[in-house]
Amino acid sequence: MSVVFLTAAPGPLSAAQYSVRPTLDVRPEYDSNPRLVTGSHDSAFGGIVDVGADLERRTETTTLRLTPLARFRRFDSEEDLDSDDQFLDLQAVQTAPRLMFGLTAGFARDSTLTSEVTTIGEVFDRRRRIAIDATPSVGYELSPRSRLEASYTYTDVDYDKGQSVGLFDFMNHDVDITIRYSASATSSFLGRVFAARFDSEEAMQDTDTLALTVGYTKEFSETFEGNFEAGAASSRERTTPFGVSVKSDSLGPVFDVSLVKEFERTSVRVGSAFIRSPTGQGRVVERLEATASINHEFTPLWSAQLDVLAFRNRGLNDPTDTSDADFISGELGVGRQLTERWTISGSYRYRRREEEVSSATAESHAVFLTLRYRQ
Repeated sequence: MSVVFLTAAPGPLSAAQYSVRPTLDVRPEYDSNPRLVTGSHDSAFGGIVDVGADLERRTETTTLRLTPLARFRRFDSEEDLDSDDQFLDLQAVQTAPRLMFGLTAGFARDSTLTSEVTTIGEVFDRRRRIAIDATPSVGYELSPRSRLEASYTYTDVDYDKGQSVGLFDFMNHDVDITIRYSASATSSFLGRVFAARFDSEEAMQDTDTLALTVGYTKEFSETFEGNFEAGAASSRERTTPFGVSVKSDSLGPVFDVSLVKEFERTSVRVGSAFIRSPTGQGRVVERLEATASINHEFTPLWSAQLDVLAFRNRGLNDPTDTSDADFISGELGVGRQLTERWTISGSYRYRRREEEVSSATAESHAVFLTLRYRQ
């Protein structure tokens, strides 16, 4: 339910400044179960090449950033795992006294081999997916201590022959209105109203959700910060099997908690959330998730990174839906700075998915070697 409001870069700019920064990632990999299936499976060697750029224009009151990326995915003797994907992200902000306008937008032309892993926890047979999203936002300073923020998010996801693998086209609309109040230099409160409309004609289902939350942000010290938000959400699901409309309501808690701690050489970020989230399975789910990210710098040249994501998806009104599942992914890597612009790293990733109804479990072990260029 959270919305990021972009802020302009600090410092006066006498004229527009432009920058073009190319990016390159080359990542060979080995995966013991690349399809993340529960039955018999084959391992695979392959690799991913990402070629992109970060284009930026800045003035004293505006920031415009465009990020195109082309991804080429190839596997040895496993052509059905190959994919050519394209992405384009846009970020824009315009500031004025007490007022800020923002826009974030994205376009993705990828495949279901990777697109649903972090939302559903499943690798589907290859189908083309096209996803478009846009979020215009506005922020207004009501007073030196209070601020009003509003945003609207439009999401449109289409799958090519997705129904054959259990995926359905859908649209989602979110409206978010937030009031923030700074109680002191180190703490603030918020109140939020969130409304969403999910619609999937192919799945013959739509869902309306309304959530009310309150939150608190506290800087416990210069190196320790916490964000806490909790409330309640109500959803009405409508399905139309055989042309007959069936309605069902659900009411439950929602929350979003995160902590950030900085040490001399280590940074730690942990979070947990219980939200209602749209999925390509043609439904809105209750999603309980936990995340953790730890970065440690051994020396100015050597560092290590650990990223963990775990979640469980459950249907709003059907406790025995065969699509319900638990998922966990963890990746541990060690990297070295080769030059000012080049880095190399090696990592190991573990993924596990357990289906709720059948208790069938899929596991994957993967190792990567990544060569990265950043200007």
